[in-house]
Amino acid sequence: MLIFPEIRESRDQLRESLLVHTTSIGTCLEYTGTRSNSGYGVIIINGTQFRVHRLVWMTTIGDIPDDMLVLHHCDNRSCINIEHLYIGDHHDNTRDCLARNRFPRRNDYPQFVLTEEFKEKVRNTYVFGSKTFGTKGLAKLYGVGRG
Repeated sequence: MLIFPEIRESRDQLRESLLVHTTSIGTCLEYTGTRSNSGYGVIIINGTQFRVHRLVWMTTIGDIPDDMLVLHHCDNRSCINIEHLYIGDHHDNTRDCLARNRFPRRNDYPQFVLTEEFKEKVRNTYVFGSKTFGTKGLAKLYGVGRG
């Protein structure tokens, strides 16, 4: 993805304004501005929506190669700490998900099928770091777990 000229010209100003909307949680710099339903920080520049962690990468490191993603070492989708971000492809992202048990494996739960409605309900209910509506709280609420 190429950096839009308006981003390239004002990257220091953009970084400063993003930092106003962050808070430190452990080693993460968590973006506290607008978030997508899936938990990523988002910002609109000249009518184009960007995920904030991708903007931080583009303004700090440079362009993101086509078909590549900006992934999080910390698993915190709203984190914009450049030290927690790295470039990877969809295969890397899937491998990360499996290694960190972020989604059920069909072989582990052959009778367990998530409907789109259920997935959306969980996504909309999830609150990062919440004891009631975080990962463990939602697992307890919906009666699912690792076995």
